[in-house]
Amino acid sequence: MFGMFNGKLVPLSKPLSMEGDLIEPEPRERVVKTSTEPNLQAEVLNFRVWIGNFSVIVPVRVDWMMGQVRPALGCMKMTSQGRRPLCQFRVEAQRVSQEEATFVRLWPEAEEGMGIAQHVVVKKDAKVEFLAAEAEQVWKEGDEQIRLGVSEDVWLKVRIDGIEGWIHTQEDLHAIGLPQAG
Repeated sequence: MFGMFNGKLVPLSKPLSMEGDLIEPEPRERVVKTSTEPNLQAEVLNFRVWIGNFSVIVPVRVDWMMGQVRPALGCMKMTSQGRRPLCQFRVEAQRVSQEEATFVRLWPEAEEGMGIAQHVVVKKDAKVEFLAAEAEQVWKEGDEQIRLGVSEDVWLKVRIDGIEGWIHTQEDLHAIGLPQAG
């Protein structure tokens, strides 16, 4: 990633490595511009990171004053195991229509054992909305590259026919039409 710093085109970071890609502007534009995100006080580039069932949108902060990039989110959440570095991310998902009705367990929080899970029927024509994902952000700097992503334990917030809750098992992801792929 390159940018202008002190009047020169310089690398802003080591190469970023991920299972995904940069969310680019319209095809007619040649230069990727930073954007602003709600609740962030910085300019960011958004990366689409594939996690096996859907994509998580991970923002990366571009610090023009320091001439570098770094994680845009610095998150902490109180859980039953204490404070954890959990962030909420935007998601992109393509639902595959199911042939028959099934059910999922919707948790009120992104943590098993917090509250009672609702068993919600998912019909073939159910309206399923993908609202957010919650996970730890991964930013691992190596000698030659930076690994960008999220932890393996990802929770997905969904709305199924107006009922909201969190899921995270492969069984529940498959039931709402997000089987593991690629």
